[in-house]
Amino acid sequence: MTVPPPYEVAANGLLQEQVRRADGWTSWVWASLDPMSTYLATVAIGDFTFTEPQRVGDVVVRDVYATSLAEDAAVDFAATPRMIEVLSGIFGPYPFEAYGNLVVDAFTGFALETQTLSLFGRDFVTGDALWEDVVAHELAHQWFGNLLRPATWDEIWLNEGFATYAEVLWQEATTGRSADALIRAYVVPGMGPIDDPGPEDLFGSAVYYRGALTLHALRTTIGDDAFFAVLREYVDRHAGGTVTTEDLVAVAEEVSGEELAAIFAAWLGATEPPPLPG
Repeated sequence: MTVPPPYEVAANGLLQEQVRRADGWTSWVWASLDPMSTYLATVAIGDFTFTEPQRVGDVVVRDVYATSLAEDAAVDFAATPRMIEVLSGIFGPYPFEAYGNLVVDAFTGFALETQTLSLFGRDFVTGDALWEDVVAHELAHQWFGNLLRPATWDEIWLNEGFATYAEVLWQEATTGRSADALIRAYVVPGMGPIDDPGPEDLFGSAVYYRGALTLHALRTTIGDDAFFAVLREYVDRHAGGTVTTEDLVAVAEEVSGEELAAIFAAWLGATEPPPLPG
């Protein structure tokens, strides 16, 4: 991307070079090494502050903040390197060469897991890490949604349920509260079936909350050791490909040695979700 001063460019992957042209414009060359779904590509042009890159293992961690928000954003996203460590310990190695947060000076009303550089608006910048659960959510999507992609959109819970449950896993790891206590906040009325939510409810709250509850129900049914082994095997086996609910059920049954199809059917497809085990 070639831009005039004073603009700067952020995009997926890692910055390869900046070339200043004779007319004063600058060409920014960004490259990403891995396959990428089209909705995960991003380019941002503006007045940015680029944080000093640091490494978490082999992963380059760099954030890009709208300069007007940089001071507060540095507080709001400070936990990202630790999040990478924690979630990598649960799901398996972080799957790409880089990660970071892109904060733009606009109210977006949403965050998006754009590959290697998740997108946030100024509505997530408060200077007190108020939205730390959303930061963990978008990071988790790098595994669930970006590395493992749902074969069809009607199974979007495979993205959003996992990312929402990652919020619980992050809090469990850092606050000392149990996942069982934390997940109770996700039990809300009116959560209909999510096995095929339809286009109008594709990103409805039930997909997020009931999806997370489904995973917790699986965890309480088969126990922690088997559950976390299922997560790692599911990611490892299907990395770089598309997935279905049947793929997850197959791994869960193979690892746990239990028949689990009925549990998934009830939690995903019943008119109302069952009571949580325990």
